[in-house]
Amino acid sequence: MRLAYLIIIHKNAEQVKRLFKSVYDPENFYLFHIDAKAPNSLHSSIKEYLQPYLNVEIMTSQNCRWGGYSMVDIELKAIERFLEWNKEWKFFINLSGQDFPLKTQNQIKSFLQNNQDKNFVTVFDEEFIKSWCNPYLLFRPTSTNKNFLNAKSRVERLFIEVPGLSQLIYVPFVKRKFIDGATWYAGWQWMLLNREFCEYLFDECDLEKYTRFFKKTFIPDEGFFQTVIMNSPYRETVINNYKRTVTWIDKGDVIIYKGDKYDFLINSDNLFARKFDTNIDSDIILKLEQRLIEIKLGEVEQNKAFIKESN
Repeated sequence: MRLAYLIIIHKNAEQVKRLFKSVYDPENFYLFHIDAKAPNSLHSSIKEYLQPYLNVEIMTSQNCRWGGYSMVDIELKAIERFLEWNKEWKFFINLSGQDFPLKTQNQIKSFLQNNQDKNFVTVFDEEFIKSWCNPYLLFRPTSTNKNFLNAKSRVERLFIEVPGLSQLIYVPFVKRKFIDGATWYAGWQWMLLNREFCEYLFDECDLEKYTRFFKKTFIPDEGFFQTVIMNSPYRETVINNYKRTVTWIDKGDVIIYKGDKYDFLINSDNLFARKFDTNIDSDIILKLEQRLIEIKLGEVEQNKAFIKESN
């Protein structure tokens, strides 16, 4: 099985290289997006490092404005490029530079091989968001304004991205009607999408009606793909799980994993975890790297034993 990875980065070149090395497989395909705001040293370091790899490309950089549409645009362009690039990959996986795998590529592929007809993405409907405090707060714009009394305000209100400004502009006194014939869903932005759904996006889905609407919403990457898939024939393929281990803390933040969380992480059934920061603690990355190497060596020995028995 071949996989298509999009890795979105904005800092810490050395950590990104370690992530790439840990998810690399010559049979896979990789696209990198480097935030246009990232320092030139990051751009040059990553480009030089990736140059020898024929199955890796670097996308044209965009300014990744938090809360804006750029993340959705990057992901759609990546999926479209992967579809043009090769006809054999089976799953699209998006990662940030602060993610790290908990399983080897063989383990990940084995899991996905057994779930080829599934799509792994968290999906929260409006009632669920209201009933669960943390996502409800997370999905609200950071404001005490009476216009933002519920999570759905992120799509009911009008937001505009202005070049040169770091934040979105909220347009008051405008309440938008949601997409005709569609129901709004939200969820976390990380996902594993099978090729069949990715092809549907560009071949059969009325993609423009979704992109046109979500371009003027708040944090569209936490709702765009959920809304599209749940209003499509592929809604029954959704597994409400993005296969990431994440530990939430107050105010919608997540912890940066350190070495003391090693046992917790390796006992997870998930494929990836986030967040990591080697400037805060590199020990946990080293431990996970060593574990993956040990598992890979075991896989090699198993293959040798199997070949020997077969002969």
